Amino acid sequence: MMFQRTYRAALLASVVLGWRPPTAIAIDLTGTWQGKEICTVLTGNGVKTITRQQRSMAITQSATDLNGVVDGLEEYNGIIFDEADTTSKGQAILIACRTTADLADFEQMVGARVTLPAGGAKLKGRSARHSVVGTGGGSVAVCSWTYNRTNTTDPTVGDCNATPAINLGSASGSPGSQVVIDATLVNGHGRFAATSNDIVYDPTQVNPAIKPNSQPDCTINAAIGGGTTAGKALVAAVLDAGGGQKKLRVGILPFGNVNVIPTGLLYSCTFDIASAATSGANVLADTARASNPNSDLSVLGGTDGTITVP
Repeated sequence: MMFQRTYRAALLASVVLGWRPPTAIAIDLTGTWQGKEICTVLTGNGVKTITRQQRSMAITQSATDLNGVVDGLEEYNGIIFDEADTTSKGQAILIACRTTADLADFEQMVGARVTLPAGGAKLKGRSARHSVVGTGGGSVAVCSWTYNRTNTTDPTVGDCNATPAINLGSASGSPGSQVVIDATLVNGHGRFAATSNDIVYDPTQVNPAIKPNSQPDCTINAAIGGGTTAGKALVAAVLDAGGGQKKLRVGILPFGNVNVIPTGLLYSCTFDIASAATSGANVLADTARASNPNSDLSVLGGTDGTITVP
């Protein structure tokens, strides 16, 4: 893993921990941290505001490697080293996965100190942040961070170098029955504000169930729907795919916001298995795309879904 000054989103932490026997890496930040962030925010048009947020941070450490995520959205990669003269202090840096070299998205650098009094670790620090989201061309902010580690269980945060994808699930059912297929964003890294899937299928075997309003029976994950931090909405339509095939197009769209979508379940769709369906596996061939808050489109990987008729 290479860290250079051109990466502008970083967490630089000075870590003070309880005594441990000397090892290659004595410091361990693994666990879940709860706290608050107070920021002085200045927008591109000169408007200054004070914001206060309760936040949650999860960190997974393996040897010197750190993977972190804040509020399930802002993902980071990092590295940590012990200081030479003690096993109770170290230096760490975390790089936001969304970081680009041209200040085109979201960047943050945090200097912090962590202590381990009896009963749990404490983190205090200050950060500098830039975002393209906001009036007047974006915003910059200086923030104070205060966190307490509430759990040392490994939250298994993944590496942000892993390839983003949208995977479709699989199900089995008898002719004339219904099954539910999930679509899940993996390794999203807090990069995407919208997603779409074109799911091609054989309509003589399976079809999306249709609701009374004549729309495909697809439901957004409530954790990313209206009233949540992500604040997304689902749209779906059945289109002709040519060659006797149909395709179900499902979008998770940012109506009125550019908030990012966390890794995890996006939506679920119900499919009808035809009463005359033949035995075998019916592939739901998936083409997945996603766009970042700047509306830059990416083609994602992912696994096709399957509906199997015994």
